[in-house]
Formats: sequence, C-alpha cells, structure tokens
Amino acid sequence: MKLSLTFLLMAIFGLFSATLLQAQDASIWDEGQKLRTQLTEVQDHQAEIKMRLQELEFDLKPENIERYFAGYGSTRPEELREARRKQLQNEKDRLTTQSSQLEDNRIRLESAIITADARAYSSMGSNSIKFAQDRRAGLFTATRLLIGGSAVILFGGVFALLIIRKRRQPIA
Repeated sequence: MKLSLTFLLMAIFGLFSATLLQAQDASIWDEGQKLRTQLTEVQDHQAEIKMRLQELEFDLKPENIERYFAGYGSTRPEELREARRKQLQNEKDRLTTQSSQLEDNRIRLESAIITADARAYSSMGSNSIKFAQDRRAGLFTATRLLIGGSAVILFGGVFALLIIRKRRQPIA
C-alpha cells in the first residue's frame, strides 16, 4: 500500500511539473509574440509619421504657403504666411522628436525580441531546438514527451497495482 501511495504521489508530481513546464514554455513564447506585436505597431506608427513629415516638407515650401492663402484677402499677408510657417514647423519638430523616440523604442524592442527568443530556445533544450520554428508543427516536443511519459508510468503503475492485488486475493 505504501508503495502504491508513493508511486501515485510521484506520478501526480510528474504530471504537475510537466504542466508547469508547458505553461512556462508557452509564456516564454507568448512574451516574444507580444514584443513582435508591439514592434509592428511601432513600425506602423513610424510609417505614418514619415508620411506626415513628407507632407509637411511639401507644405513648408514658400510657394505652397502662399498658395494656401491665395483665396484670403488680408492687409497683412506676410504675418499670415509666417504664422502658417511657424505652425507647420512646430508640427514638424514635434513629429521629428516623436520619430526619434519611436526609433529608440524600435531598437529596444528588437533587442528584447532577440533576448526573448534566446530564452525560449534555451528553455527548450538542445534536442528540441529544431521544433522551435513552429511549436504546433512538432509532434514530439520535450514537454509532450514528458507528459506522455508521465501518463504511461501512471497507467502502468495502476495496472501493476491491480495485478498485485489480484494475485494476493485468495481464490475461492
């Protein structure tokens, strides 16, 4: 009885640790995916800013500022043009600063992705690195083998205990 209880506890511990390892592996991969999503968002935002900066460059040309006020009648057109130029320049400066901050953020995210990938590969072990490219494609990852092996041991132990109990019972 003590043997069966010990065996059952070992099997439960094995299944628990396998489940914990699988959850840990998934969280490591999820971290990398979240960072990749953030990187994509940053790159999209950078592209939007780049397009707006190109528009501002075009709008800041003196002939385009004059054309902007072509339909307006004013006694001080120079002041209007200067105010428009300052407004556009301020927006350009703000977007340039924001673009450089996004560039720093992009570099940081790329570095974090490399680190997360390295952690994910190292957590998988050397035998299952080839399965890292597509987690769902591999049928025999280390975690699945651990869970399957634990299940086989558990069922084998239960079967052995049933046989031992059957042999100990007197035949009537």
